Amino acid sequence: MNYLLVFIGGGVGACLRYLISLLTYKSNSGFPLHTLIANTLACIVLGLLVYYLVEVDPRLKLLIGVGLCGGLSTFSTFSIECFDMIQNGQYGMCLTYVLVSIMLCLAVFGVFVAVVK
Repeated sequence: MNYLLVFIGGGVGACLRYLISLLTYKSNSGFPLHTLIANTLACIVLGLLVYYLVEVDPRLKLLIGVGLCGGLSTFSTFSIECFDMIQNGQYGMCLTYVLVSIMLCLAVFGVFVAVVK
């Protein structure tokens, strides 16, 4: 049953990530806004789950935390986008992307920690 929950959540998360990529304006700058949005959204959902729904059913944690957030966030896409920027000589954009991604996702969790404490 646990595998099924992760499977369903992962499918929903992956579909959400794809929808975000379809709805996000593709700029000529090459900045991967769609991945930044998907990863940040996954951090928000996971932060809510971890800090506000700690007493929920463990199956819900599997469905949302492991499945949905795992399918929605994407470190592999983040990595290849950074690699492509480096190969194209877009060092500044790559550094900006890395810093914004890390700082934004940490800030999201920081908000939940500050509110809970």
